[in-house]
Amino acid sequence: MQRAVDVDTQGLPPAPYPEAPATPSSLAASPTTTENLFETEASNDEQQAQNPPPYAPSNLRCITPAATTRYDKKALPWEHLPRHHEIPDGLHAYKDPGLPPAPEGWLELHHPEGQSYWHHPEGRVVTEANMRIPMICRMIIGWMNQIRSLLNINGIILQPSTELMLQPDEDNETCGYYLVDHARATIFWIESTTTIAQDLPPVTSITHLKLLLRQHYYTHLEYFSMHITLPASVQDELVAILTHACVDAMTSDLSTVPYSPAQCRQFLKLLNGIPESDSVEGYRNCVIGRLYSEIYANYFVNLRGEPNARLSRTQRLLPDPEIKTPRWIEFVNYSMWKSPAKHHQTLRELWVDKVSYSHHWDHYMKHLAYEWKYSASWSAVVTLCAILLQQLSPSSNDASTIIIWIISICNSAAILFGISSLVCGVILAHIHRSHTEVPAASETVEYLERAWHEEFGLQPLAILFSLPWSLLIWSLVCLGIRIVTSAFASSATIVECVSLVLSGALITLIYSILVLLKKAPNPIIKCHRIWRHLTEIIRRTRRQVLTFFRGGGDANDEAGGGWGCFQFSLPRWNRDRPRVSDYSPI
Repeated sequence: MQRAVDVDTQGLPPAPYPEAPATPSSLAASPTTTENLFETEASNDEQQAQNPPPYAPSNLRCITPAATTRYDKKALPWEHLPRHHEIPDGLHAYKDPGLPPAPEGWLELHHPEGQSYWHHPEGRVVTEANMRIPMICRMIIGWMNQIRSLLNINGIILQPSTELMLQPDEDNETCGYYLVDHARATIFWIESTTTIAQDLPPVTSITHLKLLLRQHYYTHLEYFSMHITLPASVQDELVAILTHACVDAMTSDLSTVPYSPAQCRQFLKLLNGIPESDSVEGYRNCVIGRLYSEIYANYFVNLRGEPNARLSRTQRLLPDPEIKTPRWIEFVNYSMWKSPAKHHQTLRELWVDKVSYSHHWDHYMKHLAYEWKYSASWSAVVTLCAILLQQLSPSSNDASTIIIWIISICNSAAILFGISSLVCGVILAHIHRSHTEVPAASETVEYLERAWHEEFGLQPLAILFSLPWSLLIWSLVCLGIRIVTSAFASSATIVECVSLVLSGALITLIYSILVLLKKAPNPIIKCHRIWRHLTEIIRRTRRQVLTFFRGGGDANDEAGGGWGCFQFSLPRWNRDRPRVSDYSPI
């Protein structure tokens, strides 16, 4: 009994099986001499039952498109290094007479990135192995026969939209494979396997696993795009996805879209700019495969379609790791003006369940780079001021020893904090200069994983980010104390007054900077609120007093002999000016 492999389509319309376009680099296949790999007959089943094929399970292994070695090529051997060569005469001087011919039935195609791969249209097989080498060609054909034997043994009939991918190992003794169904946009294998064996992340359900397999399908589409014909609905759906992503990212800062609005608009512009021509179909397929692969990777980490899907990038779906906050961290946090706590909260929001978005990280790193450069610049100014004031320190004849000691300590501390802030700001800005550009999400996750502490989480990193600003504030505080103390170190009244004025101006400047950066409450707003509250109390009291004396007291007072027993004749103020209380609410 034979069975057909079927996978849920998840709403993707069936697509016709891709056919290979005629290209100058392709060699014509001979359908009459090549046997279809996936077509079997009943007589073959009986023969295989009597004489099982020589199949070694260790020779074939399940792989995924992510396990490709296309980006791990070795350096050129010595005999293939570039050399000067003679150019023969004639029109066809570019032909290489020493190039072995391609095997019959195989087409050599070139990926837009430059990687060559081979496609067997009738056998529906693709591989990146060099089929011009006879030994490799024989090995590929042998593994094709082993796959056919496995299909017969397991009674599997594959659909016409299915193709096989073979990837021989370096020793050519083993070979990785996977099967692709273009109609259902998924990959699968003949034998069962596990996510651990395929180096895949854990899943929560079969629906979640289908998202992962579909992501790998589009990775395969990206790598082997030159022989595939996709329906127009695939690109139309991609345009709709990017349009929604652009609007979602523009209207919400907590969107789970992996791209910024500018990136979405650029992708839409590029997709709409691809001409409708068969000659560029492979390039279009590569672009569609790359974008779909990243989109489905985002669907997977956010559990799209699951009951507990992540709808906000700050929403945690996994258990929150336990982070210890010892007393020394609390002390450092308060001594650094609570700046580490704010940075730690931002870092936690940027790395939820070990998922990070590159454009949000880029925005945060640009803010940090500005803060570090700003702190370094002002630290240099404060340090120079402290050095100049150190030259103007009062002598022991003009002030007591305690004041001289306080001035010396504060001046030295201001210089030390200022230099430390300058150095920390410059070093941090230099180390993270590459993060000010939009990095890959994998680079961001790798950086945060290295910075993660098993006990304290990202709190040490938050403290490190807060050093330039916190040291600058301490430098300003020490400089302010030094200037204020100088007012009591001189016997001259004019000098004392000038020092007090400068001290007050410096304190006002420091507090104004803190208010501007929202690090301290605004005293003007608070004073305005207090004044408005007092004014309202006075107005309400005045209105109650006037009402009481005009009416001669209320009924209870008149009956009880209270204030109403005194018949005061007081003028009625502002009688000629209408008031709100004089009119009926109706």
